[in-house]
Amino acid sequence: MSLDGKDATEITNLIHRFFQCLDNGDSEGFVELLVDEFVLEVPHRKFSGTGKDTMRLWVQNVHNRFSTALHWEGNVVIEPSDEFVQETKYERFAKNTSYWKAQNGGEVVSMGRHHDQFVHTSNGWKFYKRITTFQWTKEEGFIPSQ
Repeated sequence: MSLDGKDATEITNLIHRFFQCLDNGDSEGFVELLVDEFVLEVPHRKFSGTGKDTMRLWVQNVHNRFSTALHWEGNVVIEPSDEFVQETKYERFAKNTSYWKAQNGGEVVSMGRHHDQFVHTSNGWKFYKRITTFQWTKEEGFIPSQ
């Protein structure tokens, strides 16, 4: 399977909309980016959640706790992949590994990596899974590999 420029643009926009919805507290817009069986894992925060109802609550919780924070995504690397999906209804898959950071009041407060999995649906590309790892926070400093 290969990805063309249209696929790469659509997936990149999906990645950026993820943070824009989170920063704006737009839980309905956020869940539109996901398949029903989406999984989010944040090992450092001991969080694992699946499904759109759980994600709506997660967006509201994060936004309420960090309402003045802005999140940034960089070094996005999108590649075709079929390694993560077994016996699924989807036919096209992609993955991404990128860096993220959160700023509050112009100061970086945390940073890490995203490991994403995407599937192509009848409504375009959607998030299938995201693993968020932390590499540094203002409070904790450097965080060993998770």
